[in-house]
Amino acid sequence: MKILTGQEQFLKVRASAIAGLIQADLVTDIEAVSGEDRYLRLDMNGLSLVQGKMELRGDFGQMHRRVLGGHLQHEKLLRAVRWKGMPDDPIAVDATAGLGEDSFILAAAGFHVIMCEYNPVIGALLADALERAQNGSSLSRSGGANDLTGLRGQETNFVGRHSDSFETEQIESRIREIANRMELFTGNGIDILASLEKRPDLIYLDPMFPAKQKSGISTKKLQLFQKLETPCEAEEELLRAAFEARPQRIVVKRPIKGKPLAGRRPGYAIECRNVRYDCYLL
Repeated sequence: MKILTGQEQFLKVRASAIAGLIQADLVTDIEAVSGEDRYLRLDMNGLSLVQGKMELRGDFGQMHRRVLGGHLQHEKLLRAVRWKGMPDDPIAVDATAGLGEDSFILAAAGFHVIMCEYNPVIGALLADALERAQNGSSLSRSGGANDLTGLRGQETNFVGRHSDSFETEQIESRIREIANRMELFTGNGIDILASLEKRPDLIYLDPMFPAKQKSGISTKKLQLFQKLETPCEAEEELLRAAFEARPQRIVVKRPIKGKPLAGRRPGYAIECRNVRYDCYLL
């Protein structure tokens, strides 16, 4: 795979570092990727995976609507991962992080989240999104700031009647606060679970499966994502590693009519419109 970047020195330096991590070739001429099936592009908006007219980029800035203005409490995932008697600073491991959207929701709910992503390209996209969020540039670079212009002086469902009081800086601050509770490990989630230094309170699993739709990713982008993230072929090993890490709870995201992961029945399940959260209590 190739990484296309601009002539700016800081972009070249960053692109070179990414290329070294994922063993990609760095190019600065767009003609060098004209014949490529897909390639990475690093510009002022961040790191993107490009194929034809499709583009996939990790972007926590676009998730501000889901965590502000009381919207977070409506996230179905939180019905499965919260319980009475939780510690004040719970630790969660998202062993199949993808682009980190569910991890972001967990962090917004107060978890310290350890994200695991085995695919190096997806890991690079996730690392770039996390860095932009932690640096407070996720809105200004992603184009999300443009989405805020309509929030001032208008009624909107985003934060109710007080939406015009939220400035871009305040939203960036909230995104940065959430992102600072997230850390990324690139590698096999099974191995990472086995090497944890501290016992987690929650392990969250959302393994890829055929026809799965990652939340927040459009159908066309899903096609691009699925070319990198293959369906889970080690279900038993993944679930066993989760149990051996001895968390208080394991939550597995499944299709609404799908079989339990590795055929192991959960203690109970929370069903939503299109997905089901299988909950295992230890």
